[in-house]
Amino acid sequence: MEFLKVSIKKHSSEHSFQQSCRDNIEEQVLCRIEDVADGDSKEIELSGDGNFTLCLVRRNTVVHAYRNSCPHTGSPLNWTKDKFLSLNGTMIQCALHGALFRIEDGLCTWGPCLNKNLSPVPIEIRNGYIMLKNE
Repeated sequence: MEFLKVSIKKHSSEHSFQQSCRDNIEEQVLCRIEDVADGDSKEIELSGDGNFTLCLVRRNTVVHAYRNSCPHTGSPLNWTKDKFLSLNGTMIQCALHGALFRIEDGLCTWGPCLNKNLSPVPIEIRNGYIMLKNE
């Protein structure tokens, strides 16, 4: 049996967002593991005090989760539903101005928000489901 490793990087500026996730949506199932194909991305809509969406990206046995919001303008990252990746599939790309973010840590490597990070969201894999992580 193979398990997915979940990679979460924390940034102190993201405390309030992560706290809001925990306070309002604890134990929420986001999707099944197989709903995010290897090498692909998926948009997940969350509800609570404020509605927002997440970007999930799967690379081999690792799933990364970020708030669907560009650090430059706050606009959604995706081109259309579930489409967050650059044409070659190696980076998350902002649809508004083309900024490129590393999948593994959300760091912007090109664009107007250079060296800023996407907001990571704590997740875990449990019984074949990707869930918000209770910290």
